[in-house]
Amino acid sequence: MADHAVSIHRIPGSRGVDTPSVPLASGDSITFTAEANAPSILCLSSETAGIVSPTPLSTSIEVPSGASVTLTVGDVSPGKYGIVVQAHGWPCPGEISSQSGGSEAVLLIHSADGAAFPGQGDNPPGSGD
Repeated sequence: MADHAVSIHRIPGSRGVDTPSVPLASGDSITFTAEANAPSILCLSSETAGIVSPTPLSTSIEVPSGASVTLTVGDVSPGKYGIVVQAHGWPCPGEISSQSGGSEAVLLIHSADGAAFPGQGDNPPGSGD
């Protein structure tokens, strides 16, 4: 069992992470910490939500500014699992890439540019960007 730490930092209109991927094994924990002034949303693919224990109520998990959220990995099969880190107030992407197979399980952590999603203004209310 390993403990992984991912720091989320503010990029205007988006978020960046210091760790783009982590290896996964049952029992591992992944702690996402949003820096001050960087409230964020973790957007999980349905496959990723399926390996988190207990199963989250939503595939969209808020990480308040200056706070942390820890996900615990349950049963996991080899493959590439995906999370997109988004600025608070922006929607999660419609699809988040995950891929089964391979010889190991890996979580790929992507930053999203909220401006790339249609129907949104430059800065949504409460985004702080």
